[in-house]
Amino acid sequence: MAQVRLDKVTKIYDGNVLAVDEFTLDIQDKEFLVLVGPSGCGKSTTLRMIAGLEEISGGDLYIGDRRVNDVAPKDRDIAMVFQNYALYPHMSVFDNMSFALRLRRVSKAEIKKQVESAADILGIHELLQRKPRQLSGGQRQRVAMGRAIVRDPKVFLFDEPLSNLDAKLRVQMRVELGRLHARLETTVIYVTHDQVEAMTLADRIVVMKDGVVQQVGTPMDLFHTPTNAFVGGFIGSPSMNFLTADVKSEGDQITLTGNGFKFILDDERSAAVRTSGDSQIQFGLRPLHVVPGEPGQAQFSARVDVIEPMGVEAFYHFNVGDAAVVGRAEGGARCKVGDTVQFGVDYDGLHLFSADGTKRLNA
Repeated sequence: MAQVRLDKVTKIYDGNVLAVDEFTLDIQDKEFLVLVGPSGCGKSTTLRMIAGLEEISGGDLYIGDRRVNDVAPKDRDIAMVFQNYALYPHMSVFDNMSFALRLRRVSKAEIKKQVESAADILGIHELLQRKPRQLSGGQRQRVAMGRAIVRDPKVFLFDEPLSNLDAKLRVQMRVELGRLHARLETTVIYVTHDQVEAMTLADRIVVMKDGVVQQVGTPMDLFHTPTNAFVGGFIGSPSMNFLTADVKSEGDQITLTGNGFKFILDDERSAAVRTSGDSQIQFGLRPLHVVPGEPGQAQFSARVDVIEPMGVEAFYHFNVGDAAVVGRAEGGARCKVGDTVQFGVDYDGLHLFSADGTKRLNA
C-alpha cells in the first residue's frame, strides 16, 4: 500500500472555471479517507485527478515517493470503482474480474486463484459464470469491487459507489466496505455526497465546498467542532439548526437576543464572543441539544408544527422567529402537533460563528 500526497493540486477547466483550488493533504498508508460535499464541490474532480482521468492544472501529486502528475492511469498502481459499476456486459463475472490480469499476461492458474480469492471475500463465488444483466445492483457493485481487489493496487478509489443502491442495501454495503478495508488493510479514497456514509466509514473526512477544502478531521472532530457554519450544517442528521442573534453586553456576560429567544452565555462563551468584537453572530444547535420539557441552560417556547416519530426518538419541527428549528425527544413524542412546548437548550452543544458563518468563535 502507499501514502498519497497532494500539494496545492488545482484544476481549472476551459473558460477559467476553477473546480479545485490548491488542494493540499497527506493521506496516510492504510487510511480510509472520505471526500464529502454537495454536488459540484470538486470532490469527484479531485478523485479523478488522483486516478489520472483528469489533467492536473497546478500543484503536485505523489503516490508513495513517486510524482505522478504525468503518469498514465494504468501505470499509477491504483484501482477505481465507479458509481455505474462499468462492467463489460458481454463478459461473465469471472472475465470482468480477470480482465486486468489477462492484459498483464498473468498465468491462467494465478488468475483463477486471485479471482476466486476475491470472490470468496465478497461472497460472489456462485456468480462467477453469470453475466452482469443477471445480477442485482448490489451484486454488480461487489463484482466491480472484486475487479479492483484482484489488481492488488496501492490505492483504492471509490466514486459514489453506493448511490445507485436502495436504502437497505446501502447500509449493508457500507458495513461490507468497512470489513473489506479492515481485511485488506488498503489505502482508500472514497467520494460521496452522503454524510452518513462519510461518518460511518471514514478515518478522516475532507469537507469541500466550491472547490475549496473547508475542514479535515475525524468524524467526531467535524461533528463536535465544525470550523464554520457550512461544515456544521453539512455534517450531522438531522442538520444543525442556525439562528442569527444580536450581541448585547450585560456586565461580564454576553446576551444573545433575537426574535423569540434571549440566551445569557456562560463565561467561556461570553469571552469568545467578546473577543470577536462582532455585534451580530450566527449560532448553531444540533437537534439533540434542543430538548422538549427539559430545563436546560436556556429555554424558549414554540408551537410544534410537525412531529416525526422514529421509534426510540422523535423530532419536533417548529419556528423560532423566522428560523426553522428541529428538536429531539428520546423515547418518542411527548406532545402533539399544535401544542406549545418549552424547549431546553444545552450550552455544551452551542456552536458560535461569525455573522456570515465563515469562522468559528468558540473552542
